[in-house]
Amino acid sequence: MSTKTMVVIGAGPGIGLAVARRWGGEGYRIALVARQAERLSGFVDRLGAEGVEAAAFPTDVTDRAALAATLTEIKKRFGRIDALYFGPPATSGTMVAPRDFTVKNTSIMLDLVTAAVAAVEFVLPELLERREGALLFCVPMSAVEPVLFSANYAMACAALRNYAQSLFVDVHAEGVSVGVVTIAGLVVEGDSERSKSLAATARRPGDRAWDEYRAFHEDLAAHVTSGEVADAFWRLAADSTEVEEILGNPEICARLRAQALAGTPAT
Repeated sequence: MSTKTMVVIGAGPGIGLAVARRWGGEGYRIALVARQAERLSGFVDRLGAEGVEAAAFPTDVTDRAALAATLTEIKKRFGRIDALYFGPPATSGTMVAPRDFTVKNTSIMLDLVTAAVAAVEFVLPELLERREGALLFCVPMSAVEPVLFSANYAMACAALRNYAQSLFVDVHAEGVSVGVVTIAGLVVEGDSERSKSLAATARRPGDRAWDEYRAFHEDLAAHVTSGEVADAFWRLAADSTEVEEILGNPEICARLRAQALAGTPAT
């Protein structure tokens, strides 16, 4: 049995669970971290039925003291941490267009960046000492090419992507892999929040940000599966010479930006 452990921060039913399955299938023990205890318990049961050893650690990762306590508990239980996935999602209700930025709705997103730094701060020294391990981050394409509907989230993810790429340059020669999967589109399964969000668009006619959100759903070339994302992360972890993979349709954000500048409908 493997003694290696993967920590999945942002363990939802889509990418987080797929990453857990991918690493669990390689013999890793899995520590699942997210807010919802009941949902995590269900994931543990599903992974256990697949022969994967997993444990749930319900935590608000933006609470730095709580996150540190959770990572300490994970290390105490499993003995070590070998890989870290960081991908807490933002729900549609917290994402806003630039004109609607406030200190509050911006700080909520920037807290995710400091949570990532706090998690890396905890696990990196041991990875460097062993000269192996992986630090993995998931961001949307809007971190590269901004769109309106998720502008505050995109701003934070741009910072997270920059942090990951800088970290890659800093530590890759010392055996630690750092990887970013940038999703140019939408993961098409695992997120019940999405159907609720689309229903809400019908009640907001003329809102360009929400029109853009709908365009993401209608662009089939931008659809990816959580399994594809997990496989991309595995490739990045295995090949420390590469830092990023882009999945989906990289043109979609550029297209929406050009349409917004021209004042034409989002499609």
